[in-house]
Amino acid sequence: MANGPLVLDLLHPIDSVLQFPTIGRVKDQNVSLPLWVKEDSRPKDLTGYDIGFYGRDAKGVAKIATQDVVGPAIQAGRISFTMPAPMFRAAGEYQEAWFRIEKDGELVSSLNVSFNVLENNVEFGVDDEPFVSDIDKLIASLEASANKELGDIRSQVNDLLTHVNDMTDQSLAQVKTISERLGAIQTQIDAGDVVTRQQFNQAVSDQNNTIDGRFEAIVKTITDGKPKGYYDSLAALNAALPNGSDGLYAFTSGDSIHLAWWKDSAWYDLGVYSGKELSDVEKANLVSLAIQNGNYLHNADLNDSDNSFGPYRANTAQTKLSRQDDVDGLNWMIAQGTDDTSTYKGFAATYPANSEFSYRLYYDADVHFVVRNRTSVKMPITMTTHYCDANGQILANLTNFSGQVVDAKADFKYHTKIAKPLNLVTNVNQVDHVDVIVYSERPDNVDFGLANMMIENIYFNQKDLLANTYRSNLLNNADLMEAGNSPYVKNSNVNSYQKFNWHGRNWFEVVGTDNTTAYKGFKIPYSLSGNNDFMKYCDLNLRPLIASTTDTTVQATVHYLASDGRILINKPMGTHFSLRANKDTRLKLVVQSPFSQSLDLTQIVSAEVVFMSERTDNVDLLVTDAILAKRDDALIDFSESKSANYVQNPDLVSYSNTPYYGVGLVKTEYRPQFNNKNWVVATNSDDTVGDKGISTRIDLMNDHDYRRWFTMDIATNLYIKQNASVTLLALIKDASDKVLNTVKLIANQAVTANVEYRLKASLNSEQLLPYSSNSHHVDLLVVAKGITDLVMYMTGFTVTQRYQQSNLEQLANKSRLPLVFLDGDVTGMSKDKSVAMNFRLKDHSRELTGYAKVGWQGDSSINYAKKNYKLKLYSNSGMVNKLKIKPFAGWKSDSGFNLKANWIDATQMRNLVNAQLFAEVTANRKNVTDLLDTDNFGEVKGEPVVVILNGEIYGLYTFNTKKSDGLFGMDDDKGNQVVISGEMRGDAISFKSDVAKLDGTDFNLEYPDDLTTLTADNVKQLLTWVKNVSDADFVAQQDDHLDVNSIIDYAIFANVILGVDSLDKNVLYSTWNGKKWSAIAYDLDTAWGLKWDGAELIDLSSNLWNMNDNQLFVKTLRNNKDLLKQRYAELRSTVLSASHIIGIFNERINRVGQENYELDTTRWPAIPSKGITDLAQIRKAVYQRLAIVDDQLDKL
Repeated sequence: MANGPLVLDLLHPIDSVLQFPTIGRVKDQNVSLPLWVKEDSRPKDLTGYDIGFYGRDAKGVAKIATQDVVGPAIQAGRISFTMPAPMFRAAGEYQEAWFRIEKDGELVSSLNVSFNVLENNVEFGVDDEPFVSDIDKLIASLEASANKELGDIRSQVNDLLTHVNDMTDQSLAQVKTISERLGAIQTQIDAGDVVTRQQFNQAVSDQNNTIDGRFEAIVKTITDGKPKGYYDSLAALNAALPNGSDGLYAFTSGDSIHLAWWKDSAWYDLGVYSGKELSDVEKANLVSLAIQNGNYLHNADLNDSDNSFGPYRANTAQTKLSRQDDVDGLNWMIAQGTDDTSTYKGFAATYPANSEFSYRLYYDADVHFVVRNRTSVKMPITMTTHYCDANGQILANLTNFSGQVVDAKADFKYHTKIAKPLNLVTNVNQVDHVDVIVYSERPDNVDFGLANMMIENIYFNQKDLLANTYRSNLLNNADLMEAGNSPYVKNSNVNSYQKFNWHGRNWFEVVGTDNTTAYKGFKIPYSLSGNNDFMKYCDLNLRPLIASTTDTTVQATVHYLASDGRILINKPMGTHFSLRANKDTRLKLVVQSPFSQSLDLTQIVSAEVVFMSERTDNVDLLVTDAILAKRDDALIDFSESKSANYVQNPDLVSYSNTPYYGVGLVKTEYRPQFNNKNWVVATNSDDTVGDKGISTRIDLMNDHDYRRWFTMDIATNLYIKQNASVTLLALIKDASDKVLNTVKLIANQAVTANVEYRLKASLNSEQLLPYSSNSHHVDLLVVAKGITDLVMYMTGFTVTQRYQQSNLEQLANKSRLPLVFLDGDVTGMSKDKSVAMNFRLKDHSRELTGYAKVGWQGDSSINYAKKNYKLKLYSNSGMVNKLKIKPFAGWKSDSGFNLKANWIDATQMRNLVNAQLFAEVTANRKNVTDLLDTDNFGEVKGEPVVVILNGEIYGLYTFNTKKSDGLFGMDDDKGNQVVISGEMRGDAISFKSDVAKLDGTDFNLEYPDDLTTLTADNVKQLLTWVKNVSDADFVAQQDDHLDVNSIIDYAIFANVILGVDSLDKNVLYSTWNGKKWSAIAYDLDTAWGLKWDGAELIDLSSNLWNMNDNQLFVKTLRNNKDLLKQRYAELRSTVLSASHIIGIFNERINRVGQENYELDTTRWPAIPSKGITDLAQIRKAVYQRLAIVDDQLDKL
């Protein structure tokens, strides 16, 4: 029998009958009928609608079945309607039948259908009574939930209306002002006086290619691929060639031959030498050493034994230098003045920027050092940077900070940045070296020390981590990396300071000068000149801190100022914000627009956000990392719906953001509330008769490239003062605005004067796709011909994605991601019950098909709206013969996989990237024999896919390998092999008990499937030993029970990623001989600052080295500290370096594509971490967390 879907079009003629498929016979019950409700051939959003079936059966008995519209696809008009048993009482054609669709009790449409019931000659005893479905109970049970949802929606709508009213309360003078500003910006764009994203990316690419070429030249220069000599040890090489030599040399280290290279007056070990020619790893090590490794200044810590001054020299003839070694753990250079009149007394140091060091011309440098004031008076310190040519001529001079006061007999830790010469010098290739100068501004009493100056490359992929390079930040140097250049200003009755390297950040601090006056605090001023972004609503995120013992509250206000500093507009940003004493806090505020004020906006030239303590005494307030972002940037992230209008602000709620432009010799202006709408009006600026009108633009690049794949439906309101012939054109253009193709969508349509029209057309995807490699945007033009006195009004321009049957195939053909299609009845599916479905994996031109048993996967995650699914694949519909597939390159063939929703992580990449990282950690470990034959060293692998469930786009998933004997390299013929995982917290999984049930109430038995006496005994032996062994016996016995290296690797990894859910839970303990156990990482999405439920970020400074008191880890780490620190240093310089981790995240997230993130959040708007985490957040978390763990490990 046919099972649909039955298409119900609300605009179907009421006097015609839809042919209903035969779906049942007498005695059938609860038959599911797929319905697809449309309106004018487009899917109808059924949210809030009710649907019912009404009819008289073949015997004339009345039957009614009603049903609430629920389900995952109601926004696309798709529902499953259940026909209950009474509908199938009498065989034959219903005398009359129809579907009735209502909303809020009002009839929307009534659609006549034919309905036939087949004979049933086997079963008997059929009744013949009228029937009305008892739907009232269902409505009552859902009423409370529905009312709550409606209340939330109404609240959001009211908030939006308030926002809209504020934005529209403006005078015509204000509008003209903004229009003029926009005109000036457009003039700048037209003149080419801007840098496009494409041009910037190309410039970066060209520069990186140049640098890469220079690095390759370095490699070729220093080696011909063979060592130039062999020595018994590195010491022997140092003795033979104390002054270095060109090329590479080999030396014996333990059982291996290593390579060494001379750099900065020292021989550097490049690692194990693989053979006659350099391997890729050796080349990478060599380039890494040449490019990134270490301090620009050799012997800056003065640890060499030659008792020299290292890289330091006196800055003036009146400066005397000396050394003091091992004072408070540091070696100090001391600068003392020899007179009391001259200035600039202090230190200078030089690093090269030529030849093999020319990469330093193109990257900023990070600078750390400590200054000690040895006098009893305050010492103002200044740092400058000179960029010099080969003759010592200064090409550019930069003051890094000026007059930073160091208190008497005190130390001060400096952290600042040296800007790359590329930004400062006209011909960067003239730069030969850079002088860094640190001096006292006092002429007298100069006596200060300097220690541990570190100058190192800020890697390109880490630059976005700094607050002042945050993509949307409109404030400069908000993280105070450039000392002395602060965006913060003190308020009245306070003193201000900059505090460096405190709590891991640089801070601006204000301290009250009395205990009586109010309004103490700080300001964040910014100019409005030429920047309309500030005239909109903005988001302000900042990090304030109260450095006192008493909690307090602060007020925040935005002032819009005149040129003479007068406050023209004063808008509170909230009432009172509570700050805890010495508690690092993140405030998220909204800076209101000035538009709601009756004021000529041309008077406003600047603004300031003011924060004031409500206390009068003990005021000590700090701030850093402020981010002032355009409000539309903050809202756009991951939020654009595929059914939403591509045109922003089409109804001109805010004319400051008009999407309309004049075409031909016309001038445009804003006309509010004409025919109850806001319009843009185009009028002649001359008497010619050429094409004139109004246009809008649709972006096709970057986050919007998916628009090329779908047909666009286009409509606009139009009103013309004259009779006219109107044409609608689509101009497909490249990035330079060159027309690639012109499509005439409407040709010469007659428009009657003074009548409002709604023009409708469509731009077919086939007209866009031929130009997909070059198309950048589409201009849509409405033009009239032959009118010398044109007056054209336009508003409500909508461009939306067309819903059509071919969309899925278009998506399959054009999507950057593979698609997984699952089709079948999902009724009754659960964690314990799998259902049979058709399976198809389409990866561009490659396609795999079969059948699958599909069920929910996971534990707590089964409570989320978006489910994980487990798949078992079969080659036949009877689900007998397993189907093993190799879904992606480099994978092993298997028949079982998981589709992971990654509900808590909006990026969907934490679990997979962390699994890849731990696989690399394992691969870099000695003696991993048991995992060598596995697919990924015991870790899951996965690829992002889009899932299509029963014809509906179900969202973004990852297609993952699953827990199995193959994942862990287990063999059913070997009874001693076991894998267990920590499941429920308690004494057992903390190894404080020698009893475990292994039934999921403590540990879960992952392998083998059934608990045997041998398996239980092997686990008990491990538990008993860990619980009872003393520290004195631990080291002697540990290698009999543990793969100590794997335990240490796991502890390091869990701490680095901030895996708060991976310390006792989720740890996989595996043994291949029943005696010696290893640790494997699994379920790694709670990481890099994301809380377990995805609802918020957690404190990155948490110390996890106690491993939640898991005694297996506690005892291993306590008794192997040296091995722990050695292994940590090794991993931090390789697999767990910031650049490597961030690079993997960057590649993975970019592979998904913004259009697929938008697709997912459109389908699942309740994803908890949407707007909380993204690539920028992860980058910053990686950078900050690594620094925190470095410090924690030093203190262990």
